[in-house]
Amino acid sequence: MEDFNFKLDHCLQIIMGGFVVFQKYEETIYRKILITKHNTLIYVIKDDVIRIIQNFQDPEENYKDILREG
Repeated sequence: MEDFNFKLDHCLQIIMGGFVVFQKYEETIYRKILITKHNTLIYVIKDDVIRIIQNFQDPEENYKDILREG
């Protein structure tokens, strides 16, 4: 768990630094960054919305959830 927290913190620092723009998540305003092989950080820098989605979850359902939110 400590390793995951370190990786998550590292990803958040990169995003907040604003020097890197990651790949878009499907046809949304969200971007994605791989934290571990099981966890992807889906994020948008808008109203401080950050969302974490596990890769082994149903991608179609994840996409529908994000469309409902965004």
